[in-house]
Amino acid sequence: SLSQSTPPGVSNGSDVPSSQEAIPSQDNSMMFREGNLVSGRLDALIQHAVPTFDYYPDRAFLFAFLLTSRLFIKPHDLLRQIIALSDAQLKSKQSMHKASIIGF
Repeated sequence: SLSQSTPPGVSNGSDVPSSQEAIPSQDNSMMFREGNLVSGRLDALIQHAVPTFDYYPDRAFLFAFLLTSRLFIKPHDLLRQIIALSDAQLKSKQSMHKASIIGF
């Protein structure tokens, strides 16, 4: 069985209020029910699947997303989008680091 623990200070999106009704995300791109992601736009789901410096996606979400994503996008296109998001995050982090050095 896979551990579902999340490291301290890292969010996996499960901190959404619990209720029977689906609750939209702030930008209405994803819907949550009882803290679980139940639906969303493909681009939002891809972004939700990519870890950041302060966020790591839930393993159950990653499993379900990777299992079913090929119904909506070709695997090589999905990989291309994941790489682009990862590169953008890395460049953003590097530019923030350079700005902090220059500002020092």
